[in-house]
Amino acid sequence: MKTSITIARAFFILARHTSAAEGQTRLPPQAAAAILADGAPWSAEAPNGRRKFDLTLNPDGTGRMRGPLFFSQNVNWRVEGPTICLASPFLEKCLEFREIPDGLQGWENGEPDLRLRR
Repeated sequence: MKTSITIARAFFILARHTSAAEGQTRLPPQAAAAILADGAPWSAEAPNGRRKFDLTLNPDGTGRMRGPLFFSQNVNWRVEGPTICLASPFLEKCLEFREIPDGLQGWENGEPDLRLRR
């Protein structure tokens, strides 16, 4: 698995491209997955900025959300086309990711969505 993550990171460096619409670098989904799914927690923020939680994604497609007030639930993730889909018992989102100075910004249907920072 470590080899595939290394290959994905190399792919990211070689294959990233710029989205003309937003003027930001869009990550290929395999490269975004290699960055996001390292087993370490990310600080996540909902699009409205009001809900903040921790999101940990593992290389095996599993993960955990720990939200406000000690709320916690399992999540699964997968690469699907140009997106990474995050699924919990209550919600599924398929996002493209772009680099931001302190992390990654998720986009859904051309609109900013989940922001992940470390």
